[in-house]
Amino acid sequence: MKKLTRIISLVLAIATLVFCSGTAFASEEGSPGIYFAVLGDSIASGYGLRNTLDCYGALVSEAKSYHLTNDAVPGHTTENLLWVIFNSATARKSIKRADVISVSICGNDLIQFLTKADTPTLLEIMTKGMETSAIKELLEETAFNLGGICTELRALNPNAPIILQTQYNPLYANPQYSTFASLAEELAPALKDIFETLCKEHGNVYLADVHAVFDDYYKTEGNYDIIQADGIHPSEAGHALIAQVLLEKINELEEAGLIPRSADLYYLLGDADGNTRLSVSDATVIQKITAGLLSYVGDLAKLCLDADENGSVNIKDATAIQKHLADLPSNPNIGKYLPFYEY
Repeated sequence: MKKLTRIISLVLAIATLVFCSGTAFASEEGSPGIYFAVLGDSIASGYGLRNTLDCYGALVSEAKSYHLTNDAVPGHTTENLLWVIFNSATARKSIKRADVISVSICGNDLIQFLTKADTPTLLEIMTKGMETSAIKELLEETAFNLGGICTELRALNPNAPIILQTQYNPLYANPQYSTFASLAEELAPALKDIFETLCKEHGNVYLADVHAVFDDYYKTEGNYDIIQADGIHPSEAGHALIAQVLLEKINELEEAGLIPRSADLYYLLGDADGNTRLSVSDATVIQKITAGLLSYVGDLAKLCLDADENGSVNIKDATAIQKHLADLPSNPNIGKYLPFYEY
């Protein structure tokens, strides 16, 4: 338990550090900040937890002060998730505005396969394991669906890093399915190969190896307390462990400059007077700057003032804001929070 205690303490310490620094973001639509989209099945949804704030998505969001959107659905398979991404307006909106996306899926593909398999197939699995034709078909279908998931996520959001989570093996802790625990462990490398292939084939897709961390915990701690009593879903401690794996990957992506570090890297386009809302006074400020009555300082100020985004500040920017306020055709980005990167 010492290892688990260190993990939970680290997650809480990160969260404490963030909140003590006074950094907090509003959750209203369009507010500045980093948006974290969670997709997947019951694991991602926090199924079975007494408090959904103990779910790994919420823990990561709290630690990093992210805006969280969670469109995970208990019971969903890779095929179901693909349907959600294509058809759910809510999920598509979350995906489009996300700065980072995490996906936890595949567990139900295996569970449903085992529960629906006929007796001859189960007997074949018990004797042939990974060489069973039905297992090979399952892996092929799963790989196909995961490829579709990555393709559509990238089509909806060309820039956000996508983090694919490998599936931990809960079956050792499940009396009903413990017979298949060793088979699930054999499947783990095959599933990881699928994920790694997707990371190579699709741009800006990364792997978070949850399976390896859970397996290490089983061996190091000698128990399965990171799994709930149902023998399937992660406990509060399990979610803390998943959160730690994701935080390590997110920190790597931040270091690489692939995820903005804070909402301070956002600016409101057209907000010339700096009061965080658009009004006629913003156009007036730009008019005064153009007439030499006022001046602005710094690249960030220039970005706010450059309402038509043509690289310079002039009277056309004031006109663009006036058109926006009058609901006339103008730059559609005016009034939106946009990322600011210092080079």
